[in-house]
Amino acid sequence: MPASDAEVGGERGREALFRLQNVFGRLESVWQPATQDESYEIVRRRLFLPLSEEGYRARDAVVQAFMRLYREHKGEFPPETLEPDYERRLKLAYPIHPELFDRLYGDWSTLEGFQRTRGVLRFMAAVVYALWSRGDTSLMILPGGLPLDPGGPRYELTRHLSRFLEGFDGVLDADVDGVNARALVLDNERLALGRQQMARRTARAVFLATAPAAAAPVGRPRGVEGVRVRLGVVQPGESPALVADALRALADHLTYFHAEGDRYWFETRPSLNRLAQERATRLDPEEARREIAGRLKGWARGRTSFAALHAAPESTADVPDEPALRLVLLPPTAPYAKGGSEGERRAREILETRGQAPRLYRNTLLFLAAEASLVPDLEEAARRYLAWKGIWEDREALNLGQADLRQVEARLKEAGDTLEARLKEAYRILLSFTQPDSQNPHLEPTAIRLLGSGDPAERAAAKAKHEALVYTEWHPRFLLETLERYRFFTSREPQGVLPLRWLWEALCTYPYLPKLQGEEVLLESVKRGVEEGLFGYATHLQEGKPKGVFLGERVTPSLQGFLLSREVAEATQGEEAKVAVDGPTPPGGGALPPTPEKTPVPAPKPRPKRFYLRKELAPHSLVQEAELLAKEIVLHLAKEPGVRLKLHLEVQAEAEGGFSEDLARVLRENSATLKADHSLEEA
Repeated sequence: MPASDAEVGGERGREALFRLQNVFGRLESVWQPATQDESYEIVRRRLFLPLSEEGYRARDAVVQAFMRLYREHKGEFPPETLEPDYERRLKLAYPIHPELFDRLYGDWSTLEGFQRTRGVLRFMAAVVYALWSRGDTSLMILPGGLPLDPGGPRYELTRHLSRFLEGFDGVLDADVDGVNARALVLDNERLALGRQQMARRTARAVFLATAPAAAAPVGRPRGVEGVRVRLGVVQPGESPALVADALRALADHLTYFHAEGDRYWFETRPSLNRLAQERATRLDPEEARREIAGRLKGWARGRTSFAALHAAPESTADVPDEPALRLVLLPPTAPYAKGGSEGERRAREILETRGQAPRLYRNTLLFLAAEASLVPDLEEAARRYLAWKGIWEDREALNLGQADLRQVEARLKEAGDTLEARLKEAYRILLSFTQPDSQNPHLEPTAIRLLGSGDPAERAAAKAKHEALVYTEWHPRFLLETLERYRFFTSREPQGVLPLRWLWEALCTYPYLPKLQGEEVLLESVKRGVEEGLFGYATHLQEGKPKGVFLGERVTPSLQGFLLSREVAEATQGEEAKVAVDGPTPPGGGALPPTPEKTPVPAPKPRPKRFYLRKELAPHSLVQEAELLAKEIVLHLAKEPGVRLKLHLEVQAEAEGGFSEDLARVLRENSATLKADHSLEEA
């Protein structure tokens, strides 16, 4: 502007200059960027009518409700929500939440071409119209409440994103606000989320906060923190915890949703979570079961109070037939359920046989099975673990960055921990079989659910002890009661004398007898019983008579010794004492008195030593009759200690016209495969 009167042009020139300064001063003031508070006012005035007195009261009530929400849930929202200034911002921005303005002015205005005032006005005009058309009743317009379905407000966002990167319409359709968007599917499937459309609202808030940086990175850390997501979603009367649930669900199920720690974002590149999910879906179920079986075998290698653990046996031959208490971990394909199940059937099969032979020591086995209702979740956890493991193994081929590698490593560990936890949770059914009637071979199953946490094998051992399925201590009076009830002292010759090894094997054989944790339990019971005088103990036999007899005194028994009835022990000790008192020569050196004649002892009744059976079987009922013979004859012989058993199967067939060539070939080949001696004769 001219500085002198000559330059101005006199008095009239000065008047014109004064007017021009006023005009340009006002224009300069308008061209200055609006402050944030002024932006609230501009948008509110352009889009909404002025508030009435009643409107101000309604606004104040809404603002107070939001402030109470933030105060009652400290730590769930950003710290600035507790400051007095935030209440002022809520009132200025009403009915739009300040967080929505912060996202638009702070994140979207970084995109070249997105105008702070005009761009926000265009977008908010479309939002307000869409919400008004749909009858939305939200207390304030939050990022989570934005309608981002095709058309309308979405276009105002995606047209700016597409200048830098294509594909965001596909992200919104697939994950956020499409007709079949996965966030909408989650709301429909999960009632807790669906009541308030929490999955879709959370996805909208994350998209609004992170899409600009995904399209045009600005060097800041990726993603938005959980506290800011909750600020953009939760209204009074809603629980912030639901947003955390929604974020976990979105991370597990959405294709383009990424998560690392407490930061979340959308990209046009599919997430590693989605890749893992797709791999888990394609995984062969047998691979998941092999992983579970492998972890069960890891349990079997640990320390245990059982003689041995046998994990996921593929056949009955994998479980040894020995006189020692064992726990069998049934495979995941044999879970337990009430009313008959594959778990019970498999357990019975192992209990009855070992390979092709009947099992002898049937009273030594307990079984741990998975609960049938928990197996699907267990197999799903195994598939997820294997999927993340496969991604880690393929990390070079996938060209993963450092951040992705950290995520895969964390998710792999998390998936492994989840699988181990579900494995311990699922394997909680302890199965035991008892024989209520010693004369009836039927075995009755007992299924007990394990409670608590910790090592399943040790929980099974503790539960078996607590429920008296297995005795870790056996009072000698109970031992004596068992011996008398089943007439053990009178069942063998010489009567009243029981080999302890035979007794231990009998306890391991017959399911109607108590299960003992080990032979040391029996020996401790014998020791206490001998000291209390309930029965005696002999170290050995000489010519069929007990020697080294203990009764009512301290003793250290072993399975090589013999258990004596009290009567036999007292009689034996009496005879030994008499010999010790009388001696071979009387006092004074006289002749030995004549030996009194002994009353002849009747010879023991001879016992049969051989058994032979031959039975002709009808071809049409061969299987049924053979099974009956095995159960009623062969199994009883196999269970008796000291019995040597041989079985032969003989087949004779004749045909007057001779066997056909096909039949003769089948007979030769099948007999050779079965390794059976055979011959085909012409005459």
